[in-house]
Amino acid sequence: MKPDKTLWLGKARRSSAAVAACIVAPLLTAAPAQASGGLSLAPEPPVLVTLLVGFVLLIFPLNKVIFKPLFAVVDERNAKIEGARHRAAKLEQDADTAIKKYRGAIREAREDGESARRVRLESARSEQGSITGDARSEAEQEIARSRAEVAVSLEEARATLRGATEDLAQVAAERILGRTIS
Repeated sequence: MKPDKTLWLGKARRSSAAVAACIVAPLLTAAPAQASGGLSLAPEPPVLVTLLVGFVLLIFPLNKVIFKPLFAVVDERNAKIEGARHRAAKLEQDADTAIKKYRGAIREAREDGESARRVRLESARSEQGSITGDARSEAEQEIARSRAEVAVSLEEARATLRGATEDLAQVAAERILGRTIS
């Protein structure tokens, strides 16, 4: 079941009336304070009227002379604060944009540097391969020349040894046979 709206409003009015009665009753039934001797908390009606009339008469000139300029200064100050906040937010956005641009430029420079390093490294590797290949072919040519020289020297030594062997064999045969062999 839904609570009845009129029942709720009735309870709210009764509770508001009770609160108002609790506030107003002590003011209406205020007795003189014990320690004050005859001090009254509620002002006399003529004094109250005089105060209210003075308040109403002073509120308009004071509003024009003091409150409006004061509120204008406060409004101007608030406008300056809002302007400063807006400028600070704009500067923060500009700074964020500049930082992003800076980081992008650094990232791009790093990528460019890395690609240039890779190119130089590949160039150095190919140059190293070329130099190594040239050195290898030179070494192989030198080895081939050395082998050829060794082969020539070996053939000369063999030829010399053959000649010497034949002479030695002839001398040995002559000694064994005891005669000269021609």
